Amino acid sequence: MHGFIELAKEEWDLVDTPVFQRLRGIRQLALASLVYPGATHTRFEHSLGVAHVAGRMARKLGLDTDAQKLVRHAALLHDVGHGPFSHISEEVLEVLNTGTPSESSLPIHEVIGHRIISSDQQIGRHVSPADAEQILAVLNGSADTTILTQIITGPADADKQDYLLRDSAACGVEYGAYDIDRLHNTLCAINDDYDTYMAFTRGGIEALEQFVLAKYYMNSQVYSHRVRRITDAMILRALQLGTEVDQIAFLRDAFLYSNDDDYLRHYLSCDDMRIVSEARSPSWSGTWFARLFARLTERRLLKEVFTIPVNDLSPDSLRAWVEGVEPGTKKRIEEKVADILGCEAECVILHEYAVGWSPRSSESDIQIHDGNAGSPFSESSTIFNTVEGALQERWLAVYAPRDNDESAAARRLAASQHDRIKSEIETEIRRRAGGGP
Repeated sequence: MHGFIELAKEEWDLVDTPVFQRLRGIRQLALASLVYPGATHTRFEHSLGVAHVAGRMARKLGLDTDAQKLVRHAALLHDVGHGPFSHISEEVLEVLNTGTPSESSLPIHEVIGHRIISSDQQIGRHVSPADAEQILAVLNGSADTTILTQIITGPADADKQDYLLRDSAACGVEYGAYDIDRLHNTLCAINDDYDTYMAFTRGGIEALEQFVLAKYYMNSQVYSHRVRRITDAMILRALQLGTEVDQIAFLRDAFLYSNDDDYLRHYLSCDDMRIVSEARSPSWSGTWFARLFARLTERRLLKEVFTIPVNDLSPDSLRAWVEGVEPGTKKRIEEKVADILGCEAECVILHEYAVGWSPRSSESDIQIHDGNAGSPFSESSTIFNTVEGALQERWLAVYAPRDNDESAAARRLAASQHDRIKSEIETEIRRRAGGGP
């Protein structure tokens, strides 16, 4: 994909630290391998790829040697705070911890990553406190020049450039393919009186369109694949119940955030293998944590028993849903649906997701530079001015246990249950939004 990746001595030292090697145990796409068997790649190789791509971009943009070194170090460490099953841990942390930590306005998973970079003793042997501060500035957007952050976390950053190609190759699909060489050839830096920014020449518009379409297709065909959505939701539910209901100590230690060194030690002891191994332990037999992970490891997945576009809700329900309802509403809906289906409420999951994705969500910030002035990519691309409005639909789904019965009677029952579930969802949304009991 990238060919040979060369690392400097300091970069090898960072790669050899325990916190970086831990990324070998965290899969990039969680349990997507249950639908795409090759998707077993990890955050480890992704981080190496991001450092390589970031280095290429920094050289093309004409950054000096010190800035190139800083960008590569930030790229190497950008995922060092990931928890088990990658992005699912972010959701678990947000759900189980009210608000964000008092010491930062950042999401908890980013706070954890920044704490690791600034306080880990092994990293500290190779990165000075001053250098660590600069790395964190690049990652959190407070660097002296914006272009440094844009290479790592911008709308066309090295992170996206690597994971689209890597995930596509690992899954055995072509959706994420784009011309990375042409994209880099059209990179340029623009300056104003205050800052330096990343842009692309007008000749790069077609390569950018290819890149953004790759992101859309990977989202719709891989990241939002029905089985992927269900497995992610099951992992999230298993970790939530394991922490809150089963009161499993190692999960509480890892996911109930605390601003102390013991918390980081517990958090860093968890990767995908640890979670799955613990779920199989006789110590947790009968817990929701063990039961849901048994379903996952045996591929006895929940089924999508209900799905509807959010816009198809009744007008009152749609307005209440968009305006927001209190957190207990989803739980109450799941309990109602469980009654309809005759199953346990803990195994019913209400999930909102996006089928499409809007290019303007981030790519509108990409600047096209023609030598005199810049303009937003969204104004320069005919394709995305045409299709932007069609890629924003959101859906509601319910996942629950269901036998693989394809008989006519089973289909008729499923259809009647679908109507009842829709009615209960709308009734509960309206009742909760109106402050009912």
